Amino acid sequence: MPIIHKPPEMVTSALEMVLGRDADFHRWPKQQQAAGDKRDGPLAAKAARA
Repeated sequence: MPIIHKPPEMVTSALEMVLGRDADFHRWPKQQQAAGDKRDGPLAAKAARA
């Protein structure tokens, strides 16, 4: 019996397969966080730690 997937599940699965292999995609959240920390300044970083 074949497994039947709905279109959103197929898209999610395909994106996970493609992006799971992409090293730039894995670095992107860290780059965004670092850019946000620099932009917000030391007060925002201090408030986030508290």
